[in-house]
Amino acid sequence: MFVAEKADADRSRRPQFRPLRLLALLLMVALAVVTAMVLARVAMRELGLETDTWNRGYAVMQIDKITDVTIFGLGVVFVVWFHRARINAEHRGWTQRRAPAWTFWGWILPIASLFV
Repeated sequence: MFVAEKADADRSRRPQFRPLRLLALLLMVALAVVTAMVLARVAMRELGLETDTWNRGYAVMQIDKITDVTIFGLGVVFVVWFHRARINAEHRGWTQRRAPAWTFWGWILPIASLFV
């Protein structure tokens, strides 16, 4: 009985690493979607398909909306991934100059990033 309690205590003291692989995969997929949408938009502009008819103008607006939403999501997922990677680095014993909150606020607040 005592051995089981000691093993539980040892597990609770071990640092809990945050998973990064799924977020990294989401970042790669979102970046590929953004790249494809930007290339589609450039191709539409170069081929003169932007505003010839109402349907083409509507398609351009939809591509722009999809790109904007994906870029916003990409930013959110990147900040979460970066924060988790920073916590994992801390658990590995790598010294960090700033507190974990800086991984969030340094990317969100433009003035805060100047001080980091």
